[in-house]
Amino acid sequence: MNFYDDKNYIRGNIPMTKSEVRAVIISKLDLDKESVLLDIGAGTGSVSICAAERAKIVYAVEREPEGIDLIRNNITHFGVSNVIPIPGSAPAVMKEINPDYNRVFIGGSGGKIGGIFEELTRQGYRGPVVVSAITIDTLSESIGIIRSLGITDYEITQITVARNDFDGSRTMMKGYNPVSIVKFYMNGGSGAD
Repeated sequence: MNFYDDKNYIRGNIPMTKSEVRAVIISKLDLDKESVLLDIGAGTGSVSICAAERAKIVYAVEREPEGIDLIRNNITHFGVSNVIPIPGSAPAVMKEINPDYNRVFIGGSGGKIGGIFEELTRQGYRGPVVVSAITIDTLSESIGIIRSLGITDYEITQITVARNDFDGSRTMMKGYNPVSIVKFYMNGGSGAD
């Protein structure tokens, strides 16, 4: 089953990262068979499911009970066995997870992105972090925190997706909100894993 086709996912009222954005996020995470991903704000589990195809283990952290149910349903639906749903809110739940992860994706922070970065610093995490920011506020806050940590080497990619829609006999393009993706390395980590 195609992990990138949005129609294949079981969905509810929880937002889902669009397939085109998931593809860029997975690319930025640079996953391999030794990768252990911490997916914070996993939502429906769409990024976790796509990552499971390449990674060893994916911890899917989600604070909404409906989201955890959707993640579990999508794990079964796609037949993946290496995604572990973690109910709870970051950064608090991060203290309960064995910090063996070597990749971090923040898809939703619940307004606690500063606390998430503080916990990653406290744990001594030294790997790549990818943040998906739908709002300018999240993007601005992320960059401010990254700079306050003394990190000057980071990249921002903004993606704008438009898909065809039909209006009678005519085809038009329907645009979605742009998404900014920030990638950087924590605590002196580098691209050489």
